[in-house]
Amino acid sequence: MVVYKLEQFPFVCRMCLKPETKKGMIPLSQKDPVFDGSIQDFITAITFEVAEPNCVLLPRAVCQQCLELLKFFAKFRLKMLNMHHFMNSLIELKNSNSSPMINLFETKRDQLTILFKDLDLCTKKDVTIKELLDEFPNYHIAKLAVDDKITLQHGPIKDPTKNVQLLEECTADELAEMIFRSVRSESEKLDEENPTPTEKALEKYRKEEPLKCQKCKYSTHFPANFRNHQAVHLKKEEKTYECVHSGCTEVFNDSRSRSKHYRSVHKTHVCDVCGVRFAHANRLTVHKERHLNLLSYCCTYCDHRCNTKSDLTTHINVKHNAAYFFACVICGVRFKRKSAMKDHMNGHNDERKYKCNQCDKSFHKLSALRRHKKMVHENFRRSCEHCQQTFFQSEMLRDHIEYVHGIQVRFICDICLHVFYDQDSLNTHKLRHANPKELECGVCLDVFTSSDLMKEHLCITYRDDYICCGKNFWYHLSYNKHMLVEHGVRTNVRVKPDPNHLFGYIRSTRTKKPIRNCPKCSAIFTTIYQKREHLKVCDGPLPTNKKRKKTKPTAETNASSSIAIVQQ
Repeated sequence: MVVYKLEQFPFVCRMCLKPETKKGMIPLSQKDPVFDGSIQDFITAITFEVAEPNCVLLPRAVCQQCLELLKFFAKFRLKMLNMHHFMNSLIELKNSNSSPMINLFETKRDQLTILFKDLDLCTKKDVTIKELLDEFPNYHIAKLAVDDKITLQHGPIKDPTKNVQLLEECTADELAEMIFRSVRSESEKLDEENPTPTEKALEKYRKEEPLKCQKCKYSTHFPANFRNHQAVHLKKEEKTYECVHSGCTEVFNDSRSRSKHYRSVHKTHVCDVCGVRFAHANRLTVHKERHLNLLSYCCTYCDHRCNTKSDLTTHINVKHNAAYFFACVICGVRFKRKSAMKDHMNGHNDERKYKCNQCDKSFHKLSALRRHKKMVHENFRRSCEHCQQTFFQSEMLRDHIEYVHGIQVRFICDICLHVFYDQDSLNTHKLRHANPKELECGVCLDVFTSSDLMKEHLCITYRDDYICCGKNFWYHLSYNKHMLVEHGVRTNVRVKPDPNHLFGYIRSTRTKKPIRNCPKCSAIFTTIYQKREHLKVCDGPLPTNKKRKKTKPTAETNASSSIAIVQQ
């Protein structure tokens, strides 16, 4: 017997945990002016921030009914914030500090107008601070002493059972009105003797030019307020943070530096198997699970097994989750790993900051430097087991074995072009295409957090070649990236391999001299040497003796749209 109705979690509403309704679900990424951002940002603001690896396992949508309730709560929360800002400004006004009230009227004038209208606090439609400052001496707060006790006198106690309206019977507007009316009560008029100084009395201390803080955006016309503000800055600057570890005398200027020092120096949790030290006990626990090598966690979508739950979450995100990626902020290309994205972004810079310590070569990317060292200085080669030839890259070796010796070493899926190195792995993979899991696309095998995202995703399409702009890109990843960066078109295409030929034969019979373009002026070269010599003198415009690359009109599609995620 099922006790808890959680069979479909996390594919439920984020607020009520109920499955998808007939009216549909609204994704949390949707933005709304009521929330001043997305629904996800507002929920995080009113609850707490969940660790990034766990975010993908939370429900990613809300139902229509809960969304309306959340909007009502957002409006009520904003109203309460504005009300308390206004009350705090009244108290500061009593303390002869008019800056908070002035700033409030300048920055939130429209919100104050709505607040005063809802609470019936103002008789004019156009609210201004001038009338409030003039009337302030007549308010009770202006005559209260600091040590006075504030008590409210209520009328006769009424029978609470009469005229009671249940909350379930109220509409959202009626409930809001009841809440706001309940916080207002009439207080007894106090004695109007001994008035305190007001804004008019302080005019003689007011400076014509505002005093501006050099360390923040604060400004005031009153010297006393400015001195108090500067004292706060001085107190923060002089505050120090001592290391909490016993016996350590290190002192830091901020808490972040202290935390970094503690994590890097005082690793008190030691693994009794290999001696590795950790700053936190939970990391040591996860580390010990890897030593056991039990492979207790199995992936839902494939046969991969992991030692820890965190490793399984990482595997699902990197290999299956379509919403997990790191996007380049320059060209929009997406990567499954953050390190691959950073290495890619280095290629956008003209600076060659990765220099070889054995020669005068320098590179844009760290991966290019490592490949150079391995190929040139370490002379790393892979030998063919069927002949005497050697190759630097494993793909070139596989091409050689299939093209020259006719031995199949790669097994290609004819649907998604995924490469395997034995027939059993390919057969297991094809079972996923034939029997996809819930919210898993049967063609591209991407996993989604909601049915709406699954319906909207760009699935695989097929074409005859990867030729564009006079160049054969050979691979679907390169072609899709070219279409996004150069033409602003979002594509996810594949070319099905010829079943009559091995993959190595297809690759080996392609054109061996790809066209190389200058990144500054789009000049075309047939060799790397020509391109390098041209880059030494190229300052932008294409020389007249070079052939200019024909450019196609840019599509109106947003270039930041995602393409098939680069697997690196």
